[in-house]
Amino acid sequence: MRWLMVLAAVQLAGCRERADDRHASPAPAGSGREPGSGEVRARIAPRGEAATLMRSGPRVPVHLPPGFTLYPGAQVISNTVVERAGARRVLLVFETPDALAEVMLFYRAQARGAGVALSLDLGGEERASIGGPLVGGGGELAIAARRGPAGTRVEISANRAASAGP
Repeated sequence: MRWLMVLAAVQLAGCRERADDRHASPAPAGSGREPGSGEVRARIAPRGEAATLMRSGPRVPVHLPPGFTLYPGAQVISNTVVERAGARRVLLVFETPDALAEVMLFYRAQARGAGVALSLDLGGEERASIGGPLVGGGGELAIAARRGPAGTRVEISANRAASAGP
């Protein structure tokens, strides 16, 4: 989970070019860590540009690309959503007691149904990865899973360009 937070922070920091021509806007009400849920929220609004909004935590609503859903019965460990000017990046981590092969079969079928041509499809008994461009050139999808002592841990990374729709 820490690497997701670091990645999100790096992505947000990447929105800044030079300190002398940009500034972070004052944090809106509700920024920071939400009591009770542990959700982290951040907002960066460079001068003259659209704001970048980040939400991260296990209770953040899951928004995967069209045609993809959260694996049935999965327990969300972390979900980070970064949005800017209609574009969205999702970093979702979840666990399931189901076998790695079953989970990957589920996501291969969803990729086929969503028209995603898998340019990456690697795997074995302990680890597997699939990925490819989303339909219409509107972003990329990567799904990596590994088998552990308690089940299968899955990491989904998806980005959707602003012009690509929901």
